[in-house]
Amino acid sequence: MRSTAVAPRPLSLPFNQWPESDQRAWAEITALDLLGIPLTRVASWSPGTQQLAKRDYGAWLRFLAERRAAFYENPPATRFQRDLMVEFIRAEQQRLNNRSIALRLACLFRIAINLDPTLDWSWFRDIVNRACRHAASLPRPIKPLYSARSVIAAGQKLIDDSYGLDGTLVDPVAFRDGLILMLLTAMPVRITPFSAIDIGKHLRQGDNGQWTLHWAPEETKTRHADFWTIPPALASALDAYLAHVRPALLTRSSRPTSSSKLWIGMSGSPIGTQTLRKIIKLRTATAFGRPINPHLFRTVAASSYVIDHTDRAIEAAGVLGHASFRTTEMYYLSSRRHTAITRAHVTLAHLRTRR
Repeated sequence: MRSTAVAPRPLSLPFNQWPESDQRAWAEITALDLLGIPLTRVASWSPGTQQLAKRDYGAWLRFLAERRAAFYENPPATRFQRDLMVEFIRAEQQRLNNRSIALRLACLFRIAINLDPTLDWSWFRDIVNRACRHAASLPRPIKPLYSARSVIAAGQKLIDDSYGLDGTLVDPVAFRDGLILMLLTAMPVRITPFSAIDIGKHLRQGDNGQWTLHWAPEETKTRHADFWTIPPALASALDAYLAHVRPALLTRSSRPTSSSKLWIGMSGSPIGTQTLRKIIKLRTATAFGRPINPHLFRTVAASSYVIDHTDRAIEAAGVLGHASFRTTEMYYLSSRRHTAITRAHVTLAHLRTRR
């Protein structure tokens, strides 16, 4: 007898399963006025941040529904109580690290304030501050430092391997994935806008043939317009993808599609953010022995820039679109350590050869 697989229960309650009171409350705190101006702090968050906030709030609702059903029917803001929050934290510690818990608590605190600004939330602020201090005091896991050159080389190898001995395209998926690695390394934008690139809207070609990428303020996390010029060294690969590879992928669809999305999947349909994440992690795991998640490409870009331009390290903030170098400094410090270790290895190797 064939067994049927059971889908795992989501850890966060999906929005369509939220109580009506919570769905209404969420609509209110994310609303804009007639001029499109956010009415609350939550409403000013980017769509991506709001989606993460919705996930965090869904986790809170899941906890209440399963462990404290009596409180589940209460008005949304009044459910936030110290004892319940302590119990929620203990439950989250079974599957999340301290930093993730601190981020989740900070998000829930901001939502709570927006749900009812008239309540006293000082107790919640104290819990969040303690959680953040504790998470900051813990040593961060050491991540391997990859160079932009090595990632771009991995992408180029995928493109080279996508052609047969006679020069014909035999693996359009490999070509696509190689181009993804190269573009994301050269232009380390966040994965959500990168996965949603639309030809003509985001990807544009000027009269001089130069390819550029544009995102409007409402499409970015920072709420600032984002603009990138695609390096000439990658333009030929992009041209080949648009002229031959992408059309080859589109023909795999069972029904004709007129999608203008840049990234097309194996079935001939556009691929979303989560699929793109899996592609990137799979390809980098094959190339380097361990996966590089999409956000780490920003570390790769900033670290590589600092290593190659030690006299202009502060400019790495511009590479990532940070308003201040403080945020970028963590990459700078990692890069300086990486440079020092590399120089030490070279010195040791030189001393051994002199023996």
